[in-house]
Amino acid sequence: MRYPLVAFGFVAIVIAGFVLMFTNYNQSATSAFTEVIAEEEIDECYDKTMDAWFIEFVTKQNAGATMDEADEQASELALTNYDQCIAKR
Repeated sequence: MRYPLVAFGFVAIVIAGFVLMFTNYNQSATSAFTEVIAEEEIDECYDKTMDAWFIEFVTKQNAGATMDEADEQASELALTNYDQCIAKR
């Protein structure tokens, strides 16, 4: 009885892995922003991106958004600004 359950578990893990791989598992803007900031060198684009994030975060907080909502929206804006800055190089 144990072997069919183990086989089913293995097949389920393999299928889940392929599904996540082919659907381009979407991460939140916050985690994507964190990865970009952690990996990139500190330069003009980095500074502008952090400024954009901070201003947007504070603006959303003052407008009544929760901390998570403000962080998510600020991260989306900061990622867009970072991509635009990198494209201008």
